[in-house]
Amino acid sequence: MRVTVVPAILLLAISACPSSPGSPPSPAVTGAPAAPSASPDAAALAPATAALPATPTLLAYHGTIGAEGEFRMALERTGDRLEGVYTTSGEQIGLRGDVTAGTHFTLAEVVPKGRAAATFEGTMEGPSLRGTWTAPKAAAVAFTATANELTGPENVEQTYLGALGSRLHIRVRLKKSRGTLSGVYRYTRSREDLHLDGTVTEPGGMFELRESNALGVKTGTFKGVLLDVATAYGRWSSPDGTRTLPFTLRGGEAFPEPESLPGGVKVIPQEDYVERGNYCTSSIFVPEVTGASNAGAQKMLNQALKTEAGGTIDCSEASEQLRYERDVSYAIEARRPGLFALRLSFYDYGGGAHGMHGERCYAADLDKGTLTSLHAKLLGPDARKKIQAFVVPEVRKMYVADGMEPNDQARVSDETTLCVASSAAGAPPDLFVQFGEYEVGPYAMGSPSVKIARADAIPLVAGTPLEPFFKGPQHPSW
Repeated sequence: MRVTVVPAILLLAISACPSSPGSPPSPAVTGAPAAPSASPDAAALAPATAALPATPTLLAYHGTIGAEGEFRMALERTGDRLEGVYTTSGEQIGLRGDVTAGTHFTLAEVVPKGRAAATFEGTMEGPSLRGTWTAPKAAAVAFTATANELTGPENVEQTYLGALGSRLHIRVRLKKSRGTLSGVYRYTRSREDLHLDGTVTEPGGMFELRESNALGVKTGTFKGVLLDVATAYGRWSSPDGTRTLPFTLRGGEAFPEPESLPGGVKVIPQEDYVERGNYCTSSIFVPEVTGASNAGAQKMLNQALKTEAGGTIDCSEASEQLRYERDVSYAIEARRPGLFALRLSFYDYGGGAHGMHGERCYAADLDKGTLTSLHAKLLGPDARKKIQAFVVPEVRKMYVADGMEPNDQARVSDETTLCVASSAAGAPPDLFVQFGEYEVGPYAMGSPSVKIARADAIPLVAGTPLEPFFKGPQHPSW
């Protein structure tokens, strides 16, 4: 499963607002236990000292720059100040400016130091904008925009990545069903999700969400606008309104869920997210085991999981023209008492014609604290021959089905990845032979995977670390 990360959001800290956390309020504010948070740094948690600004008004537009440059824009107007974002060509860019003479406005992109900003200048005429957009060292181009309308299906579920303020990275999952909006969100180091429930107007896309913790205590409010299904902008407020932060959301596929294993053990997703210079991002989801009876083994296993997930990307060569990405996510594919099967999915781009995907699979032992990489070299010689005889013709069939020439060099090597996974929810696992990109063919072929049915796999994995996943009766917690 690939995790897609789009160009970085430029998060806006509104100067007139008090410095405040995106995390839920403390017990002193709510009179109830605080919701789980990512323990944001001390600067982000500084108490509010400034007076609150005038109530902001949220505006949203959909328009074109020139003949073909479609864009969507969300602006928060507080008095004569404007803050917001606009999206164009898959990129989301911050904006800051002001209004003069009642209707005339100027907006400049919020860009990294050393990069020239494009500007919008024009007039606000009711629900419409009209004026010119000027890129650095280029002639001005006319633009027009009208009130934004949310398009797409009435019922949709979408995951997002984004932030509260300029420092607090979050992951969000929302479900829209006609006029209702609900979901969950978490900080990078949260151990529990915070719950969201509210409404969304159609076609305008304006929404309000009540945030609550696991005890049902209200811990905040999100008010914003869905510019489209995958883009949102607005403001988070504490329950008493004394602390506020802008938020931005953009589509992001990864949202691993906490998983329960036999014996009261849980696997909690922990994200290491790094953004350097707005041109280089690294998002690494690491599974962390909690609640195991053997604390020493649990510590060893967690260290091994963190090591295998890998470190952050080298951003030294990244630029506006060459954006670097590293994304790692995971899935628990099978469970047995004291064991679970894990798949790590990787995506890297650091220059070249395209990024590279990868899959690695493991058997995790909760009692021993070990993490075993699953490769064909674990199998005996006879099992390897049988897999080779079955898998290679199947790979060639895939090539023919995709209109490509079969690869005569396709083979199962010592390092070919083996995975244990269920073909359907609740079904017992099968064995999969997972090839990497270029391992058995051109990049266009992707990463072929060949299934070996459970009954056929049982004799092949006898005496290996894969065997426990295929032994015994079916179990409801596969």
